[in-house]
Amino acid sequence: MANEKRIYKNYYMTNRTYIPLCGARIVRNAVRIGMTDKIRCHPKTTFDGDAALELVVAALSPQEERTVSFDFPAVDASGADVFAVAVNGRTPCKFVRIVLHGGAGEQEAYTVNFPPERWSKLLIDVSDCAFLSRITRADVTFYGKADETEIPDEEYLYIGELAFGHTLDFRFERKDGTAFFAPQSCVSQGNKCLRYAFCAGETLAFPAFPKARYSVLNGVLRIKDTVKLSVRHVRGCKNYRLYIATDVQPEFCRARSAEVCFDGDGIESYRVRIDGFAVSDDERLCGLRLEPQESSGEIELYDVSLTQEKDFLLRDDARAFMERPSQRMRNPYAFMVPKKVYNVKAFGAEGNEYDNDTAAVQAAVDAASANGGGVVLLENGRFVCSHIVLRSNVEFRIAENAMLVQSERQEDYPYAAAYEHDNVGYNIKWAHNFLVHNKPLLYLNKAENVRICGRGKIRMADTGCEAVVMGYPNFGIHCNATIHVLPIGINKCRRIEIRDITVNRASSYHIMFHKCAEVFVNGVRLFDVRCLSADGIGLGATRNALIANVLYVSNDDGVTLNPGYDDPRGRDGWWQVTPGADNSVTNVEVRNCYLNSHYGGGGKAIAIIPWGKSAPNQEYSLIHNVYVYDCILDGGHSVGTWCDDPFHGHDESVFDNTETNNYSPVDGITILNNTYLSVCDLQTLAVTNMVSDCGLRSATHVVNGDFADGLCNWQATGGGAFDGVEKCVRLSAGQSLRQIICSTRGESEFAFEVRGSGEVFIGRKRVPFCLPERGEARVRVRHNGEKNIGVGVRAQTDVNVFAVRKIR
Repeated sequence: MANEKRIYKNYYMTNRTYIPLCGARIVRNAVRIGMTDKIRCHPKTTFDGDAALELVVAALSPQEERTVSFDFPAVDASGADVFAVAVNGRTPCKFVRIVLHGGAGEQEAYTVNFPPERWSKLLIDVSDCAFLSRITRADVTFYGKADETEIPDEEYLYIGELAFGHTLDFRFERKDGTAFFAPQSCVSQGNKCLRYAFCAGETLAFPAFPKARYSVLNGVLRIKDTVKLSVRHVRGCKNYRLYIATDVQPEFCRARSAEVCFDGDGIESYRVRIDGFAVSDDERLCGLRLEPQESSGEIELYDVSLTQEKDFLLRDDARAFMERPSQRMRNPYAFMVPKKVYNVKAFGAEGNEYDNDTAAVQAAVDAASANGGGVVLLENGRFVCSHIVLRSNVEFRIAENAMLVQSERQEDYPYAAAYEHDNVGYNIKWAHNFLVHNKPLLYLNKAENVRICGRGKIRMADTGCEAVVMGYPNFGIHCNATIHVLPIGINKCRRIEIRDITVNRASSYHIMFHKCAEVFVNGVRLFDVRCLSADGIGLGATRNALIANVLYVSNDDGVTLNPGYDDPRGRDGWWQVTPGADNSVTNVEVRNCYLNSHYGGGGKAIAIIPWGKSAPNQEYSLIHNVYVYDCILDGGHSVGTWCDDPFHGHDESVFDNTETNNYSPVDGITILNNTYLSVCDLQTLAVTNMVSDCGLRSATHVVNGDFADGLCNWQATGGGAFDGVEKCVRLSAGQSLRQIICSTRGESEFAFEVRGSGEVFIGRKRVPFCLPERGEARVRVRHNGEKNIGVGVRAQTDVNVFAVRKIR
């Protein structure tokens, strides 16, 4: 079974024994092999800056294995508990098999997931391998293929590191690590902690970790700017000095130290900023020392980690937008909740950035709900949680001095949380764990009148990650050690308000609405992401929404509009698709927002995603009546589309936005008075009734002219109904049918198949008709340029409209 020996959590590795990469030989199915300092897949850097082993492979079937072998003199890896493998590749393979060989012919095989197109450091538990003292060879095999993956003409596979080592858990949960600290006479292993009891002059020295290969304590000081210490003061000395050493400045000195006072009554987290000690941009931490400032005492260390306290925005225009006052905005779907306050600390929450506060926060929510609603308050602390279910008539308020922090510990989750970005158990495109397996940090399901607000932050887990905004170059190194969850996921709810909060360090979408109504998002800030697919606000099958004063800086789509009629990822996850119901996205307003999708290349600030082609009734998968104005829009596209349904339609294996009819209807899009900092392009998508000042226009041909999709893209005034038997639209006297398209320069001619009496029109040009039997009326017009015009029929008697088409 894949991953049965996989260690997902990132530990520090000590006592490393590296296997030389340059002595590798091909066992099967590689064209050539050699060392390189330039790789051909993302990110385009070698692992930790060192040369990588490159295998070039001709196109193979998924069943054919690509194997390289490493022979080395007998290696004594006794006592090692982990084998580290760093891999990358432009390949359809999804598994890596490691086979270790012993001198007496022994073998031990390990299979782990392999996410291509990113560097992944795979840690494999080898503690039960019986022949670690006489390892002679390691075989590395790439194989397997996800169903939707295309096979490239030529593959490139990379190995950046092979090493045995010992793991040291700086949460002190996995095993006794006291042997790595000095003086050993002062330290002992406690219950999930390291006890340090000292006399005068005894300084606690941490294990050295020079060039620790993306270890959790080997971060770049420019990014990982803070040492976090979760400590319980037991007795005596409260004042300490923390010294740091770096790969550039390896000696401890007072100039690179800071005072810290452990004065809490229980476990408290203390943060020491260290970025000011760096003299170069890429300088990494490589040592710590804790020096008591008094003669004796005792403390318990529960967690030592590198974190990032400062936020990255990168561009001045984003910073200026964030610092300006938000425009006053009234919730058009306003509601009231009871004012009684339920402080989560009264329910046992610690807020110390260490203890799991999930149960306490959930208890406060449940108590408020049981009493008819109220305000659940987080204040004065950092509350570590994994999954909170919000209820109807509850306001979840994160005060300015508070933070909701996603737990990094799997044991804190009330379900079997999965690590990594994608789940290989689902053979579908983009089977992201945060959509198909893991549950949102804040979750609303079939609730109403819920508000998430406050000036505080929601900070997502970013275990060891050194990414800045867009994720490159190091997003993949620790991706497999992170539990990817949505910060806020909302399913089938009404009257939802999200206001003034900040969400950052997301490794997934930020806020996702599915099948919701009456949504108000105002003054929200979403930035400093940690992985790919970090969409901003997703409006799936949602109607009546106002999005205002939002700042978004990320690597994917900003605001997404997606009917998602039968998205297979929503069949057994926390959100449930509802085929047969109306899944349209209608009546959406986006105003006064800064939406920057620039940091991933392909993201669209406003993304139109008409993935409803599978709906038997296309009127249930519309994107309709969308207004975007007074915004700053940037990205791969300021306004764009993903107009190729990847889960249904003509060719599900190809997703390239070139299919001309593999999308559901889009009508009534107004995009005006925005700042467009990148291209606007709807590609093959044909939109009717489009108004914009960015070069986008309505289709120049009639859309759904044969009414195969009912009244989609058409406006029936005064009534009018689609007849599914005769496949026509029935109008009574005084009623009309029209579609808004864009004129073209020169002469055009349109044909109308009708029965009855009335007039057909193109813009202001009208032609009467009287056809007792089904016949054709034509209109010929000349236009001097492009503008929106109405194409349609007005009825004087009962009229059947069978088809409308542009002839030329």
